[in-house]
Amino acid sequence: MLSEIGLTDYEIRAYMELLKYDETNAKTIYTKANIPFGKIYSTLDSLNGKGFVEVLNTKPKKYRAVEPEIALKKYTQNQESWFSKKITSLKETVSDLMNEFSSKKLQNKNEKIFWTTDLDEDKIDRINNLLFYDPKISVDIFLHEVNVRFASKILDKIEKALDGSVDFRLIMTRDTLDQLKLDKDYSKLIAGNKIKVKTVNKINSYFGIVDKKTVLFLNLNPLSESKISSIVTIWNKDLANNLSKEFDNVWGKAANI
Repeated sequence: MLSEIGLTDYEIRAYMELLKYDETNAKTIYTKANIPFGKIYSTLDSLNGKGFVEVLNTKPKKYRAVEPEIALKKYTQNQESWFSKKITSLKETVSDLMNEFSSKKLQNKNEKIFWTTDLDEDKIDRINNLLFYDPKISVDIFLHEVNVRFASKILDKIEKALDGSVDFRLIMTRDTLDQLKLDKDYSKLIAGNKIKVKTVNKINSYFGIVDKKTVLFLNLNPLSESKISSIVTIWNKDLANNLSKEFDNVWGKAANI
């Protein structure tokens, strides 16, 4: 049983032998308890440190076993104190590590910018997946007709995000809204106010903000406003926060449908 609380085999032998005496020397213990001579002093010192043995200031040095009830109680208190300090230290270390990893993660993402110019259907699908499926909290978009054409492919994912109480707000032109309404399933979501939609006469800058931390800029083709020439994805909370304020400002002035 003593081994279960952390005592070694030599320590258990020495302590059990010491309990037979009022006090005795190391020679008696290592002889009677069958402990190698080279281990006896380190064993007795360890027992003393754990509170099971008292070292008497005699010549030659003698040892006395601490009563089990007292020793076990003191050992328990010492272990509780030790574990408490270790847990506190562990929590502090984990907290520091989380802050460090969080800082590195944020730094890496802030430095990471994806600039997509080869806009095939797969790329558009991936953009729509980020805008409509990955979010956990909110999506605010100045919606371009390019997104409308491809977003119907992932309508089931949009509905899944809506079921997770993601707040969707879309600002678009009336022409883009007319395209969106061609899809009956979208019309149901809009009519049921699951996706909030407002319209403006003209949009000068197309972008989306996901969960207030990821920003996607859709850059219009200079030869055709109905096409996107490139998409830039930026992970930056400060930028997302500033653009959210811009979105809120336009949202407040936009027309209800």
